[in-house]
Amino acid sequence: MIPPDLTSRHLAPGLSVQPLAMGCWPIGGPAVSRGHPVGWGPVKDTVALESLRTALELGADLFHTADSFGYGHSERLLGQAVREAGHAGVRIAGTAGSVRGTAPHPYAAPRLVHQVEQSLNNLGVGRLDVLFLHTLDFGPTDQYLLDAAGQLESLRAAGLIGAVGLRGPHPRAGDERVPAATAPRFRRIVELLNPDVISSRASPLSEPTLIGGENIVSFTARRGVALLLTEPLAQGLLTGKHHRLRPPAFPPGDHRQGRAWYQKSGLGIIGQGLAPLRERFGGSPAALTRVALRYSLQQPDHTVVTAGFTSPAQVRDLFDLGPPLTEEDLVFVAAAYQRIRRTLREARPAPIHRPGR
Repeated sequence: MIPPDLTSRHLAPGLSVQPLAMGCWPIGGPAVSRGHPVGWGPVKDTVALESLRTALELGADLFHTADSFGYGHSERLLGQAVREAGHAGVRIAGTAGSVRGTAPHPYAAPRLVHQVEQSLNNLGVGRLDVLFLHTLDFGPTDQYLLDAAGQLESLRAAGLIGAVGLRGPHPRAGDERVPAATAPRFRRIVELLNPDVISSRASPLSEPTLIGGENIVSFTARRGVALLLTEPLAQGLLTGKHHRLRPPAFPPGDHRQGRAWYQKSGLGIIGQGLAPLRERFGGSPAALTRVALRYSLQQPDHTVVTAGFTSPAQVRDLFDLGPPLTEEDLVFVAAAYQRIRRTLREARPAPIHRPGR
């Protein structure tokens, strides 16, 4: 269960949720887009459903999915689990904007509306509590930005979505054709779309997301916008479960295939960097999971953290948070993660990036 020190947090008008949300990208399974892997390894439907049931039993009330997560498979599994459990209080954050279909662009009218309608059908619900836009790519010269704004307004007016979410800028979007998310451009997009919540990576292995030199945590707090933090475990790398002598082999359709941080050199740097945390907090993957999640969850109270899973055991580990980290602990953990980040940067391994979330 969620520990009592972690109380509900405000995500959007009329929407308060537990600070730990469930990320449903991994249970979508393998997927390929434009010849590139954008999914995860295969997960049996029975295991995925049991994982979702476990999360519901432990008190999870916000689940983040997307039409591109297994091309609807993640949505259908989540919808089935929620219907079976009969949990009326479950909140669903959906994502659209990467599946173009026959439209000239994913945000070209009325494509975004059609994507949301299909997601609602996949989920078996009548409304998304939050709709995130998958990318900041609005076409050449942002020609589809006004299209997207108009469709979002229509979706809200029709009661098909509650809040609007926007993906924050990050170093690479997995597609060189995507316009750079410069600070002035991002601010312009924020002003036009007026999002209730912005999503950004929480991975301590990635450099902090800055907007014109300002950390996105303070940027969102100053604007009164909630922040959804993703990848608090750096897609499993911070749990210490991968060893440099036994690098994982990822199947086709898994976006981690070939990533440098999952190879011997990257795993060696990360493993060595986690050694001080093992000594202080314990060496098991469950102990390191607690440290990484507590580190992200003890951010300012306008943030919500979303973590992925592929099994009931992983879900139970996510909720086994134990007591809060002390101020001294937080400083110690931050220094350890910073050393890993610096060493990875100096070793210059190819950064982990992905077209989808």
